[in-house]
Amino acid sequence: MTFSSSLETGGILIGHSEPSGLVRVTFASGPGPKAVHLPTYFLRDTQYCANILREHYEQSGADYVGEWHSHVGRMPRPSAGDLMTLNGIMSDADYDFNVFAMIIVVSSRRLRRRRLKLNGFIAIKKHITQVKIRNL
Repeated sequence: MTFSSSLETGGILIGHSEPSGLVRVTFASGPGPKAVHLPTYFLRDTQYCANILREHYEQSGADYVGEWHSHVGRMPRPSAGDLMTLNGIMSDADYDFNVFAMIIVVSSRRLRRRRLKLNGFIAIKKHITQVKIRNL
């Protein structure tokens, strides 16, 4: 998967969530071949992501636990559009999430090298909290 500093990209997060609010991500999908990438907007390829999710669920019981996407520039937090999306997901009875993870990826340059920074957020009903991402 390629990462562009001028176009947003993203995908779904697959893993397991616990009632405590802990989310264990075991896989992050790519955007899919029919995804829409713009400087201020990203729309994943829903069918592609659904197929990936189905494969992981059948193999390990892992489920859809969140989404990740990049931001052009250095905005490390959810945008107004991201917050509206999270609110819609958390209030939609069809989703029935107690907890939902979001990772925002931003690019920065240090010593002529580009680095990616992952910023984690957890939504619980009408509240979103920034969280640390731990690599286990």
